[in-house]
Amino acid sequence: MKFTVTLTILICCLNQIVAAQRLDIALLETQCRVSRTPENVISLSAAYQETAKWFKKTPQFNRDSAAFYFEKSSAILENNKPLQYQLLAEVYNTKADFYYYFHDFNKSNENATKAFYYLNLLNNKDSNKILKYEILNIWALCLVDIGQVNKSLELYSQAYQLLSNDPRLEIRAKVLKDRGIFYTRYNEESNRETILESLNESLKIYGLLNDPQNNELICRIYRVLSSYYMYKGKTDSTIYYLEKYKNIISSIGNPYAAGYYGMNYGEMLLYQLKDYAAAEKKIKGSMALLDSFKLGNSNYYQYDLYLLGTIAKTKGNYDLAVNYFKRSKAIAQAINFEETVLQNLNELSEISEKRGDYSQSLAYYKEYMERSLKIEKERYAKSLKENDLEISILSKEKEIASQRIIQWVIGIVAIILLGFSFVLFRLFK
Repeated sequence: MKFTVTLTILICCLNQIVAAQRLDIALLETQCRVSRTPENVISLSAAYQETAKWFKKTPQFNRDSAAFYFEKSSAILENNKPLQYQLLAEVYNTKADFYYYFHDFNKSNENATKAFYYLNLLNNKDSNKILKYEILNIWALCLVDIGQVNKSLELYSQAYQLLSNDPRLEIRAKVLKDRGIFYTRYNEESNRETILESLNESLKIYGLLNDPQNNELICRIYRVLSSYYMYKGKTDSTIYYLEKYKNIISSIGNPYAAGYYGMNYGEMLLYQLKDYAAAEKKIKGSMALLDSFKLGNSNYYQYDLYLLGTIAKTKGNYDLAVNYFKRSKAIAQAINFEETVLQNLNELSEISEKRGDYSQSLAYYKEYMERSLKIEKERYAKSLKENDLEISILSKEKEIASQRIIQWVIGIVAIILLGFSFVLFRLFK
């Protein structure tokens, strides 16, 4: 009874907040219709953005509503003159990060491209290093995930050069976090030490800063580390970071982040501990949560389906497995997540072969090879230019390390000389 009353009160409060927000927006829209001054346009765009951000949090979370208002925030700026280049660059960068977080890499790429376009129209485009860094970094992540590896490294190199020597702790933590995450996506095997050093150092700095506003960024680090150790087969480390992740996600208020916990924990139970019943329970719990917030077409949801297909296949229930794999493949294709598309095609081909349906197995395998070759051509045919960029980044890192050592030595020498001067002063006094 108490729960029902509390829920009713909560729903009423939410309805009142939504009504108030809509009223504020309606008033601003009316002002814009009467007079499209830059001030009115900017105010309306800001109101759309705040509403979008509000829809990113529970209990009112709604990804589609957030996307709707983000789109309106950029449209109102883009359709009224004079164009606010700075604000357009900022809002498109925010949208790029939003879509990337929900694994819509095509939209994220489009928005990052527009953000960079508007940034370059500014007269003082080189003065806002942080915004330029953020745009280049999210753009690089988009491209590496859609298979354009060469260009992604070029963009990331440009971003890293901008802030790699910035002494501010907040910026240092951000650069290290982004560095670890980028190399996880770009080439994990050859950058293992870089990934772990960067992410662990970033966590230390965020710990020193002790700012709850950084919790979402810390969650992203825990998410990467839990996946990293899971694929290395290190169960204890996987569980350690998943539990750290679980303990902080409630402060974020994002069901998509919570859905990841169930998915990743289920994956660990499936592949490392072979506990199929527990894995299925965790995965279905993740799906139920995502479904309740209309996230049934998301990346985590399609991967949940893939994992359930794997469990069904392991148990020999091929009809159920095929159903799961086909559903997963359809969502993965719709959101342009080629990695899982390939995994599903491979599983469907194997099941068709086990059933004796060789023509169907061959059809799946042919599609698998065509998609795989397209990705591999971009991912592994690395050019000399790409190698030069890797060397450039490493050289920059060594240069920064050398500068810090020199600064440290100079500081020590200065202290010694100061002390020696003080002693001489006392002797000759």
